[in-house]
Amino acid sequence: MCQGMAAELRGINLGDKRLNRRTEIVIESLAANPAGSINAACQGWAETEAAYRKVRDEMAESKTQSQRQ
Repeated sequence: MCQGMAAELRGINLGDKRLNRRTEIVIESLAANPAGSINAACQGWAETEAAYRKVRDEMAESKTQSQRQ
């Protein structure tokens, strides 16, 4: 499952190489343990923090887009 997710993310372009890589890492971690929590899926505090930051950013972006419509 992880490799399939990683394969789909190859070539993702979020406008920043670091953001692209962070997104790949978060998705791979969550895909490895889909029933687990974000904390359980991540390999340490930095990765956990990055995952929560990614979720928060996505929620903010989604909210912004819905307000524009």
